[in-house]
Amino acid sequence: MAETGVLLRRFGKAFLAYAALTPVVRSVMALLVTHNPVAHEALLSFGIDDYEIIVALIGVLILAFGSVMADATRIADESREII
Repeated sequence: MAETGVLLRRFGKAFLAYAALTPVVRSVMALLVTHNPVAHEALLSFGIDDYEIIVALIGVLILAFGSVMADATRIADESREII
């Protein structure tokens, strides 16, 4: 139970990393798929969808909840030591 806050923070960071890297990976894939070696042309597009914003917000919420859980666990351990 004591490591729940730490695990939630890791999970939130993973969500944030996924939301940050998805547009970059999509842009690189678009560049690779549209590359025309004969005409020396390629199409590069970059955009952020609503999906990435929602995933980032969920990641921030999980990260905040994990921080609160870690602090609550620390405070509970300290008060157990006092008693």
